[in-house]
Amino acid sequence: MDLKLGWNELAESGLSIYDVPGEHLEVLKEPNVKILAKKLESAINSCQ
Repeated sequence: MDLKLGWNELAESGLSIYDVPGEHLEVLKEPNVKILAKKLESAINSCQ
């Protein structure tokens, strides 16, 4: 199974995948959204 779903061909600088609990829209609900926010913050900080 291709976890990148073809995005690696479009992401010229590379692609990282992070596991976040919950199905589709459930990642935007507590407590999953806090986990998502921490992972996004970490990814943004690593680019700076």
